[in-house]
Amino acid sequence: MRALLAILAFAVYFAIAPASDAGWPSSGRVYPPSGGGVACSQATTFLARTSGLSGTQTSAYTALICGMVTDGTWSVMDGLYVFATASTATANLNLVSTSYGLTQYGTVTFSANAGYTGDGITGFFDTGFNPSTAGGHMAANSASLGVCDLTYRVLDYSNEIAMGGYDGSDDSYILPGYTTSGGTYFFLNGSTSVSASTNSRGSWAISTTSSLTGYVAQNGVTSSYSPTNSNVVTHNLYVSALDYVGSAAYYSADQLAYTFFGGGLTSVQMTAIYNRLHTYLATVGAPSGC
Repeated sequence: MRALLAILAFAVYFAIAPASDAGWPSSGRVYPPSGGGVACSQATTFLARTSGLSGTQTSAYTALICGMVTDGTWSVMDGLYVFATASTATANLNLVSTSYGLTQYGTVTFSANAGYTGDGITGFFDTGFNPSTAGGHMAANSASLGVCDLTYRVLDYSNEIAMGGYDGSDDSYILPGYTTSGGTYFFLNGSTSVSASTNSRGSWAISTTSSLTGYVAQNGVTSSYSPTNSNVVTHNLYVSALDYVGSAAYYSADQLAYTFFGGGLTSVQMTAIYNRLHTYLATVGAPSGC
C-alpha cells in the first residue's frame, strides 16, 4: 500500500510540475550559471549577448556583475569593458549597456583571458562615448575612469596613454608610468593628480564625487586629491590612445585587461570595484598585475 501511494504521489508531481530544466519554473526565475551560484538579471542580460564562453568564464562574469550590483558600482557605470575574455567579439562589448561597443582602428593584438595590446603606432579603440553629450552618469562633479595595465614598463617618458580624451581645453585620461612628475598621471574633468608609481603595471583609477572631493587608486588602495576643475570633456574617450581633439595620439603599446568610466565612486566603491575585477582576472587565469 505504501509503495502504491508513493507511485501515485510521484505521478501527481509530474502531472502538475512545469516542464523546465531541473524543476525550475520556466518564468519568473533567473537560472543559475553553469558554474554554480545564483545569477542576477544584469548578468543574465549580458551573458545573453555573448557566445563561446566556458563555464569558468560564465561564472566569473556572473560573480563580477552581480557583485558590482550588490556593491552599488554597477548602477553608476557608463562603460565597462573586460578584455581578458574568450574572444574579441566579447571583449568589445560594453558590459553595462548595448550602447558604446568598441570600434577598433589600426593594429591591436588580442590574447584570450589576458587582453588587448596596442602597437603603439596605429592601434586604438573608440568607445563612441562623449561625456558632454551622452547623457550618462559621467558629469562635472561626479566622474570616474579606470584601467588595468598588465605591461611592466619602468618610468620611461613614453607618454603611452591607456585611455581618455582631450578637447583642446580639458582632459580626462590615465597615463601609467610617466616620469616628469614621478609617477602615473591622472586627469579627470580638467583636474590633475599624480601617483608615485615606479612602473606602469597595475590597476589605476580616478574619481571625483564633488567639486571638492576626489580620489585616485592603485590596485584598490586609494588616496585623496583636491579637484581644481570640473569641466566635462567634449570629445570621445579612446582606449589604447588619447582622443586628442578628434584624432588619436599618444598610442599605447601596453596590454590592457579592462577599462571603465562612469559617475563618481567613493573611496570604498573604488576599492570594491577593484576587488571584483581582480577576482574576475584571477578566476579566468589572467596574467598578474591588477
